[in-house]
Amino acid sequence: MRSCSVPFERVKVQVQPVRFEPRRGILEKYDKPLELDYFHFSVERIGIPGCIIFRPANVKVVVGSNYWVQITGVSTIDGKDAKVGYLVAFVLL
Repeated sequence: MRSCSVPFERVKVQVQPVRFEPRRGILEKYDKPLELDYFHFSVERIGIPGCIIFRPANVKVVVGSNYWVQITGVSTIDGKDAKVGYLVAFVLL
């Protein structure tokens, strides 16, 4: 098993509310990211080493709420700086 060599102090997570309208091709970030009320970078050898665990404060878990998550301070397997971004959209199926 490979050990994690990322300095956890470099890892930053931002969760930002967004306006998301896929049919119109709209993804607009609102001004201010949410505060995180929990953040942990796990280097334990159980589960997935290097796991980033976080919880934003004041998140609305309701249909129509959308958030852009941006993670920085991580690197690719060959050591190059990387950014990870993804959309969280609460929808009714």
